Amino acid sequence: MPGTVARPTPDAAPAPAAPVAEAVEELGRLADLPVGEHVAVFEAVHDSLRARLDDTGA
Repeated sequence: MPGTVARPTPDAAPAPAAPVAEAVEELGRLADLPVGEHVAVFEAVHDSLRARLDDTGA
């Protein structure tokens, strides 16, 4: 139909880039670590995501 605009659906969200997905996967380690070590994992994930943003110029 002319003039119809395709709208993305919630299911059509793009997959995260590999470095982002890898960083987020690190959070899965938290269940196996003592709570005292969680901060180090959060910081490492944050640093990884920040580096990814810096690489994209965001």
